[in-house]
Amino acid sequence: MNQLLSRSAFLTLVLALAFLLRWQAGTELQLLPAEQAGGASAWLVDDEATAKALRRVEVTLAQGQVPLTDALYAGGTAQPQAESPVPAAVYAAVVRLLGQGASPEPSLSGYTEAEVEDVLLRSGPLLGLLLAVCVHLAARALLGSSERARVGAWCAAAVAAFTPALLEPTRLGLLSEAVLGWVAVALLMRSFARLLEPRGVDPQGLVDGVMEGLLSGLLAGIAVALWAPALLFVLAGTAALLRACAEPEQAPARARAGILLLLVAAFALRLPLEEGPWAASSGPWVAWVRFASTLCLILAAPFAVVVMWSKKRGEPRRVLHLALLAALVLMAVAWMPEAWEAGRTGLAAFVTSEPLAGRWDAWTAVALAGLVLCGLVLWRTHQGFLVLVTGACVLLATPLLRDGAAAAALAAAFLIALLVDARQAWMRSAAPLVAGVCIVAGFVLARPGEAALREERCEVSGGLRQLRALVPSTAPWNDPLPAPQSSVLVPATHAARAVLHGRRAVPAASVGRLAELGATADFAELARGLRGLGATHVVAAPRFAAEGSVQAGGAWDQLASAPADTQRLGEFERVHASPRRVGRDLRAVLTGDAATGAALSIWKLAGKPEQAPERREPEFRAR
Repeated sequence: MNQLLSRSAFLTLVLALAFLLRWQAGTELQLLPAEQAGGASAWLVDDEATAKALRRVEVTLAQGQVPLTDALYAGGTAQPQAESPVPAAVYAAVVRLLGQGASPEPSLSGYTEAEVEDVLLRSGPLLGLLLAVCVHLAARALLGSSERARVGAWCAAAVAAFTPALLEPTRLGLLSEAVLGWVAVALLMRSFARLLEPRGVDPQGLVDGVMEGLLSGLLAGIAVALWAPALLFVLAGTAALLRACAEPEQAPARARAGILLLLVAAFALRLPLEEGPWAASSGPWVAWVRFASTLCLILAAPFAVVVMWSKKRGEPRRVLHLALLAALVLMAVAWMPEAWEAGRTGLAAFVTSEPLAGRWDAWTAVALAGLVLCGLVLWRTHQGFLVLVTGACVLLATPLLRDGAAAAALAAAFLIALLVDARQAWMRSAAPLVAGVCIVAGFVLARPGEAALREERCEVSGGLRQLRALVPSTAPWNDPLPAPQSSVLVPATHAARAVLHGRRAVPAASVGRLAELGATADFAELARGLRGLGATHVVAAPRFAAEGSVQAGGAWDQLASAPADTQRLGEFERVHASPRRVGRDLRAVLTGDAATGAALSIWKLAGKPEQAPERREPEFRAR
């Protein structure tokens, strides 16, 4: 009893510290009353993932359905989005559940912008705790019920709670598409680990295997629907389960569980396409889901072969097994061309949805390589093989993952748990030490940012909100299929922030085209590029050059570094400039000189109407 209380107290302490860490790390993103732009927002939304997630939630609340296309990101050409709509539907449901809905604003179905942000951004620490609990359960399933297994599960939960890579998307003030996906992946790893456990031939063991197969298939469908890269973990678990079928005594039960898992996953993946606020019939996400569903059907065929080959001598061959194998082969042959085309379409959309640059991190590569090498030592068990295959899949697909560092941290949590349960004494002693280093690193790297950089971020976010009054547009902001009269040019890495804060369209320009405009030194050429894209205004900020989105010294950068009294450069007329000026290091300065510029400036292209037309009220209501 005392040991149980001590274990519960330790886990409670880990979760409490994780919650406080996430809460403290996000307090810098709460705006003071003096920093709020027009009182519409109380949070500093300064990253693309959060801005895009909030935009989709707002449109979901306004229309009653998650948009798979959003013309504000493409200047009137409704290009489909590659992100899954399921997280936006979940977040919108959370707002409806916890929000007050007392505002008369019809565009958000009674909710204000500040209320939507407040409800969603405060849920980050809770999602982080949920992730730590799910990792703890998965580690316990991987290791068993021994005392060392409990220590390993504690270490895994601590790594998931305090590792900076997993702390960042689940802290206060940030909202990531993959947070819910990571929770589903952790539960999926637990289900795979339970399936890999040896089971008896008694009725209770058969019932447990059937229930685990159903649960694993449902979790696999949910995980892939929430977050497309979760398909990698489904493939890793399927490979581990297929390898476990090499044991003659356990092969029939595990093969049947694998068939059930994959068939349920294929069925569950098709459900979001048929019913719900995310239902759709076309688009890259729909193509990816169809490909994943068909792939699950195809992967069930090897398990059907295992069932046939595992027939004991003298046992009559069952017609049901033959019929199932024939049906799976026929479905694989019939749907393979469609699945291949859908997979190519969906994969191309996910790859080109944002630049590949920056996805591959050197430290992530080193961590994943070390994970694979350590996994080779532990591959003697099915659980070790599961972690090994997971790490190898993530290593091969890191350039396609949007947060490969989080994938490495999650796999490292399971690896540390396995090290605690290893036979070698030095491994058991090293794992808690590594977990402690992760905890210390989480506290150190989550320190508050510099006040000067915070002021620049507040000025940029507040300046983007000025687009609502300065850029003409008669189209409702909450219509995902409008035809905007004009748009504003921003770098591709700031498009979501401009759409969320400014509620104005950005032109449908490729990354290469924007790079050309950012590198040109001629104002006339920059003006011609804007006209060719249909843009009437351009946003300039010193941070664009600091991030590499704009060439330092080019025409676009000169608009950002223009002196305070400059009102016109070439064909560009300044219509807004943030009062605070910043240097090349983005730190706020009080006096202006040639080396500083406004934190954010908005320039209008000459020849366009100065007065914005009267903007009609949004007509959309929740269904």
